[in-house]
Amino acid sequence: MNYDDTLPLVSIHIPKTGGSSFLLILREWFGPDRVHVHYPGERLTHIPEGLSGGDCIHGHFNAARGFRIDDVISSGGQFITFLRDPFERFVSQWSFIHRGVRNEEACLGDEAVDHFRNWMGLRAAEQKEGRNSWSLIWHFPQKVREKCSLAEIERHFVFIGEMARYEASVSALASRLNKPVPTVPFVNAWLKDKSMFESYRPEFEECFADEIDLYQACLEFARTCPEPDAQSTPRSDGAAGPGFSTLESH
Repeated sequence: MNYDDTLPLVSIHIPKTGGSSFLLILREWFGPDRVHVHYPGERLTHIPEGLSGGDCIHGHFNAARGFRIDDVISSGGQFITFLRDPFERFVSQWSFIHRGVRNEEACLGDEAVDHFRNWMGLRAAEQKEGRNSWSLIWHFPQKVREKCSLAEIERHFVFIGEMARYEASVSALASRLNKPVPTVPFVNAWLKDKSMFESYRPEFEECFADEIDLYQACLEFARTCPEPDAQSTPRSDGAAGPGFSTLESH
């Protein structure tokens, strides 16, 4: 769908996709008073009545945990989000939780592999019972979750960006929204060497096939979004192309 600047925009922050830093970009584009955060249980969440064009909602939505995106925007919503390879996101979720009591070296040892295997087993058991609230699918509008089709994604989304191509995606989104290209953050993953977990990818893709299907459909849509010429797109600081800073993949 095309962006309608007479309607509010909803930015879905899927965990571990750099959404905390992307919030800074949204505030630069829309103004701090017009960006409304939605982080139930984490921060002050306040979505005012009567939102209109120029307003933007950004935050977490998770139907399996009681805060559906459909309850915030019941109809006529237009959405944007950024995606990350589902298995990489899964490993990042695990490492974020595991490092709460361990250092990075502990996340790379034999004990970490055992812990990761147990973590995946727990999530797989929940998946079979239909209650895996960590899944990618629960962050999306209900119709997108149910149909998982390119046509349904096109009906709901203005733009979907890829973390693997973050700089180009942010530039393309700026063009889509008719906003200046910001100083684009460079995503700095905390756990840099994830190769030791790659052997678990086939098992993950089998256990969480619905995530893979939705990701592939979203990726197909994402790659239909045209990319602007970075050298000719004005940047918010007056320079010609994107710059870099550092963020964590929150």
